Amino acid sequence: MSMKNGTKVGTDNLVGDLSEDVAETREALAETTAELAKKADVKARTRETVQHAAERARESGQQAADEVGESVRRHPTRWASIGAGVVAATVATIGALKWRQARRTPKGRAERAWRTTTRRFDKSIKKATKRFGH
Repeated sequence: MSMKNGTKVGTDNLVGDLSEDVAETREALAETTAELAKKADVKARTRETVQHAAERARESGQQAADEVGESVRRHPTRWASIGAGVVAATVATIGALKWRQARRTPKGRAERAWRTTTRRFDKSIKKATKRFGH
């Protein structure tokens, strides 16, 4: 045994303290390594973030649906007119798209050109008959 500050220090006590320090250091190092591994696992973190976002979206969507349902129960005529407006807008949009599509086809262009030509011809014939009295 050795002497330190007038007291006896045993090697057993010193080895025990060092063993405890090593065990604590290993435990802290294991925790740090686990935390670093968790941060480095981007795939798992992304999956977790997506799951949380999906859960929040589901909850807010359910809340919005409940609020709309309650509004429909309180104001049925307002929602009926909104529904009719949506249907009318949809029908008008489909009609406009069909009209544009028909105007773009070669057959549609040829038919328009033919109508325009015949109308011009008819107008010129009417002018000539008025002018010359036939």
